[in-house]
Amino acid sequence: MKSIIMHKIIVFIDNTNIDEVENIYKGKVKDYMLGHLIDKKNKYKEYRINNNSLAWLDFIGNLDEQNSEILFDFINNRKR
Repeated sequence: MKSIIMHKIIVFIDNTNIDEVENIYKGKVKDYMLGHLIDKKNKYKEYRINNNSLAWLDFIGNLDEQNSEILFDFINNRKR
């Protein structure tokens, strides 16, 4: 089971544009937090010179527990 979850996370990072952050978190966090997450996403995207995978790794690596859980649930329950 754990290897399936790891696979889902890797596929997600590889196949999902980091600009989807807004859609992932909208309605799940307060507006001020959504704005903060979007700002962070934009910072990592610019820093990594539009390298989507590296931007995702920076973004995920700096999430707090609550926002990490939201993203994990999104990835784990995503239908392909």
